[in-house]
Amino acid sequence: MASPVVEESGHSSALAPTSAGREARRSAHAPAAHVSDRLDEAAAIPSPPRGDGRIRTGRLAGLSLGAAMWVLSWPIMAQSFLDALLGTVDTAVAARLGVEETDAVGLSTYIMWFTGVITMSVAIGATALISRAVGGGHRSRANDVLGQSMTLAAIIGVLAGVVMALAAPFLGRPVGLDPVASRLMAQYLWPIAASMPAMVVTNVGVACLRGAGESRSPLWIMLVENVINLPLNIILSGVAFHFTLLGREVNWAGVPGVSMGIAGIGIATCVARCVGAGIVLWLLARGDDAMRLHWHRMRPRWASMKRLVNVGLPNLWESLGMWSGNFIIILVIGQVLAAAAGVPGLIGAHQITIRLESFSFLPGFAMGTAAATLMGQYLGAGNAKMAARAALLCTAVAAIVMSIFSYVFIVHPVAMLSLMSDQPMHRELVPDLLRLAGYVQIPFAVLLVLRGGLRGAGDTRMAMILTSIGIFGLRVPGCIIVALLWPERGLYALWLVMVVELTIRAALFTARFLHGGWMRVKV
Repeated sequence: MASPVVEESGHSSALAPTSAGREARRSAHAPAAHVSDRLDEAAAIPSPPRGDGRIRTGRLAGLSLGAAMWVLSWPIMAQSFLDALLGTVDTAVAARLGVEETDAVGLSTYIMWFTGVITMSVAIGATALISRAVGGGHRSRANDVLGQSMTLAAIIGVLAGVVMALAAPFLGRPVGLDPVASRLMAQYLWPIAASMPAMVVTNVGVACLRGAGESRSPLWIMLVENVINLPLNIILSGVAFHFTLLGREVNWAGVPGVSMGIAGIGIATCVARCVGAGIVLWLLARGDDAMRLHWHRMRPRWASMKRLVNVGLPNLWESLGMWSGNFIIILVIGQVLAAAAGVPGLIGAHQITIRLESFSFLPGFAMGTAAATLMGQYLGAGNAKMAARAALLCTAVAAIVMSIFSYVFIVHPVAMLSLMSDQPMHRELVPDLLRLAGYVQIPFAVLLVLRGGLRGAGDTRMAMILTSIGIFGLRVPGCIIVALLWPERGLYALWLVMVVELTIRAALFTARFLHGGWMRVKV
């Protein structure tokens, strides 16, 4: 059986004696960094012959499709729940502080999403390339992608943090936030800006782990972050709340002398993210049989970065399009609907609905991430049929689970809202928006899984095109029209447009998957 080093180079495993001697002499004089590369390859699990259609290395090697889905999906779903909980805690605590605080955190979510857009382009490229390398048994190639991905993550995180810190005092004005909410948003964003390098490194590192088939470690990382964030959030914000515990009324009025308001919410999140980044770096440096982070692999190399950019750039344009379209909707809410209503709180109500609906995203996102890894690894192993089967099975599971959320949103929206806010304006607006969201959960499941699967297969360019059609061809113009013509219908009309657009976009991604062009994409 050919060794992984020789197999990756494309040469025959039967080297002539003179070739072997030259190879040994080169190895003896190779730099230390190259010696570690050879050790990486020697440590890789021996791989079967090419073209047999099996995943060769990593946690998924030798598993059936159902077992591989389970290994990938349940930790991703749990980790996604904890990830959503991290942002939901910020929004819920802000809602307990007041309407202006809720608006401030709600708008800040879109500012942080912008950084996430750029981060995701690196993460998608890393997932696609690492999953192909691991599926084909190429540990050295996976290590190279990992090192270059983490370098890009560090650069992006630092730049994003600096820009966010400088722009924080001015970001509320274009959206129409009142002066109080704008000032509060800056107080929240400054500690968030300090955490940007940690957040980007964590997200890209987690994407690399998932590409290698490791989905349990990200779960524990997010668990640690939540264990830190929740109590620290409550203590530093000084939020007051009342609840009943074992039949006794409990009144929490905060810790005397520690209350920082909305700034405390940001500081708690910053601390949690820094701890998470430290854990990610430790896990990657420790490594496993699929890949390992070597510091010499982090020296920038254009050839390797170019591959990441080529795969991730279409996703960057796609995600920027999604962000721009949804930020335009925020502008419409702040400048048109809020002006017509004459009161603050619409942005906060919009964001609370998204936060509550985000828990229904979790099975769809988990199955979409599992589909991305499975499709990438099966394509790397030369088995397009199994890649397609994995996508269909992941889609079916997501649709079944998200249909349960559909029932909850339609039948029990008030109970859902009570978990986050007791503000009168939120009680008036959010339940109707949740009911609308309930009607579109199954198409949303199809969209999340097939979009994730196409990205994992490297078909990021077509995903970008389809997303642009939905966002800028339907969602944005539709929302602008209904806001200008019927401002009295408020958020409900905007959400109705978004529900229709999402259903159409799910149909477009289904058509692309059935077309099969993703099977022929080169990465």
